[in-house]
Amino acid sequence: MRLIVSVGVLAAVAFNVVALVIGRGYLLHSLAVLAIAVYVGAPALVLGGCAYLLRKRFRFAGQLARVSVLVSIVSASTLISLLPGSELAKHDIATAKAYCDTLISQIEREKRAHGVYPPDLSAFWRQGDGPRLVRRGLHYSSDGVQYEMTFGDPRGIMNFVSYRSINPGWSEWH
Repeated sequence: MRLIVSVGVLAAVAFNVVALVIGRGYLLHSLAVLAIAVYVGAPALVLGGCAYLLRKRFRFAGQLARVSVLVSIVSASTLISLLPGSELAKHDIATAKAYCDTLISQIEREKRAHGVYPPDLSAFWRQGDGPRLVRRGLHYSSDGVQYEMTFGDPRGIMNFVSYRSINPGWSEWH
């Protein structure tokens, strides 16, 4: 019994660490964790309950019940990774905003020097530079009079974070 509990605790810790490191609170992380809890944890709990009821009739049912309940608990424990994952996602967004703020100051200097906003970011930024969210893709558009800078918010399907020079400040679109 101790071995089963030890393996279960190690599996739960490993699941949570992997989900947190890879998922980082992004939408796919949330969906995967919920799917594990619902499609693995719930059936394992039902199987464990049924096996528990049959433990006196079949010798292996008691062991099956313990293992099934343990699988259910380990699966449900992955929900714990959603809380720190959410904070990691917020941190990634704040880091991307801070990086873009340095680009914004360079863009504003360019406007003061030449009288118009630059048509693209090639003088300041290359694809693959910057923090995680900006590396994937930073959209910039300008007509010379105003500009907009946008990057994706990974917490949803159509979410993004945007900065517009016409109304300076960050906006999050969900």
